[in-house]
Amino acid sequence: MAAATIHSFKKPTNITTEQVVCVCGSHRLIDLGECRTPGLSRCSEFEHQVSTQVAPGRLYRCLNCHLGLRLPRPNDAVIASLYETLPANRWHKAAVEGSAQHYLIKRLRNRHREPLSILDIGAFDGSFLAAIPNGFSKSAIEPSDAAADLKKNGIMVLKPFLKPAKDVEAGQYDIVTMFDVFEHLADPLEGMRSAMSYVRPGGKLFVGTGDMDHWSWRQTQGTHWYLDPIQHLAVGSRKHFRWQSTQLNASSCRIFAFSHQPGTLGQRCSQALTTIYFGAKRRGGISRGLVRLMNHFRVFRQNAGKDAMPYTQQLHDHLLAEYTRAELGK
Repeated sequence: MAAATIHSFKKPTNITTEQVVCVCGSHRLIDLGECRTPGLSRCSEFEHQVSTQVAPGRLYRCLNCHLGLRLPRPNDAVIASLYETLPANRWHKAAVEGSAQHYLIKRLRNRHREPLSILDIGAFDGSFLAAIPNGFSKSAIEPSDAAADLKKNGIMVLKPFLKPAKDVEAGQYDIVTMFDVFEHLADPLEGMRSAMSYVRPGGKLFVGTGDMDHWSWRQTQGTHWYLDPIQHLAVGSRKHFRWQSTQLNASSCRIFAFSHQPGTLGQRCSQALTTIYFGAKRRGGISRGLVRLMNHFRVFRQNAGKDAMPYTQQLHDHLLAEYTRAELGK
């Protein structure tokens, strides 16, 4: 195997050549520093155990496909155990309040008079599907115990984990959605191909996740709040999803900016300044002068003892990628 080419801000430690290869096969990676230590206050008991036993890894970005990767990452068995034991309400708030979901629900209600078939990958407690108009044929892929409740509510659960569609499932859905799932995929390229395999020709695949092209990542890099959960293994971006369009043989790709949760202009301004503050703390050097200046204000002084930025979920650091599957013969 050829030696990896790593464009590094800081020389990586305890990382082998094999571990710093992107899932696209490229060795051209940028080292963006050590990932933040997971915040344990939001964790379930088992998630707490895993987070304290597994090293957080480092954040890399591929110069070929523009994907962000946590390396090394927890192994597949640990990740599978996490999802099987997590309570469905661990992600309930994001599933209900995410503005990308709200946008798509409104769009389906207003634009589609005829009922469609929809598959939600990572349905969690089913709150997104529950908001879809009645008459739609609803299916889900969900590993947690909530899958039993989905079935009780008339939602067909195909399988616990995302895998390529079987012959009877392939190309059967008008719409496939994947909200807050992409970042959990060990191999996002394989995962996206699997998701598209369920979409009928001319149908739509919607993917909602974080956007590494957002300016906040340049400030905070490996300390970004989105890397707080240990099971966030990958970070997408506008550039990555445009690159994926060719891999998926999509006839079109549209990308929209969203926040993880809706917020006011005041909240976004406050969180933007907080991001700049923690970016200056991370860089050190001459940026320490900016930190000292900002510490004169109580809102920043209360963060002086913290190493990692708080969650800034009202910034537009998320995206929704919309793909149209190419028609047969095109």
